[in-house]
Amino acid sequence: IFPPKEAAAGGAWRVEGGAEEDHEDGEEACYGLLRPVTSDGDGGWADSVRERFEGAVAAFARVHCVSENADVATLKQAVKLIEFFLAHCGGRHGLWRNKKGSCHYNKNVYRDWTKGPDSFYRDYVSVRTEALLLRREDRGVLEPSRGAGELVETLARMCFHEYSLVRKRAQKSIGKVLRRYPLMGHDVVAKALGVISEQGSSKGALNGSIYTIQNAWGLRKIARHWGLTRQFITALLNARSVDDSKVQIRLA
Repeated sequence: IFPPKEAAAGGAWRVEGGAEEDHEDGEEACYGLLRPVTSDGDGGWADSVRERFEGAVAAFARVHCVSENADVATLKQAVKLIEFFLAHCGGRHGLWRNKKGSCHYNKNVYRDWTKGPDSFYRDYVSVRTEALLLRREDRGVLEPSRGAGELVETLARMCFHEYSLVRKRAQKSIGKVLRRYPLMGHDVVAKALGVISEQGSSKGALNGSIYTIQNAWGLRKIARHWGLTRQFITALLNARSVDDSKVQIRLA
């Protein structure tokens, strides 16, 4: 998103997997900019920009994503910002976020392969190979990072907010985020079960926590972890004292 100064100024830049290039304006220049670009003078520019962006998003969330905030519009925008940063950031990871499954991914790969060596097939293969070799640990995909963990916790807290509009927006985003950070789903489910078990939880928090864990990914996470299964049964037993009939129907 933020190319080096040499690439932005139209000078010489180094394309990953190739030599020095200095294209004129045209199709080749556009194609070169679509590929991963690195700069010998500032190799860590992407990481530094991401860290600054992550710090800005986290600071905004600490101020506005609190239970005392009654501004629904601001809360929804904050949730949308967190979702965009966590689910779509990280190079070309979000390229296939609109595809329905791996079969659609493979169809596009093989379709581009038929175009010959000048197609984007090599780029797709490199991205797919990187995912299969589990080399994204430094991005927090396989190991929870401190910044991503804080933002996921904030997003989970918004799933239990008192206002239904905020809860719905956060619950819509949490699934996309957990597909990129799957190891953090355990903590989200555990927090939701803790809200159900707590005696003083409000009606909005109960509805949000129940809706969060009754999705397919939440139930799979509970079924695959014995500790979460025990906590789930305990939460159901502790919630029998809730007077609201709608909550009892959803729990049943």
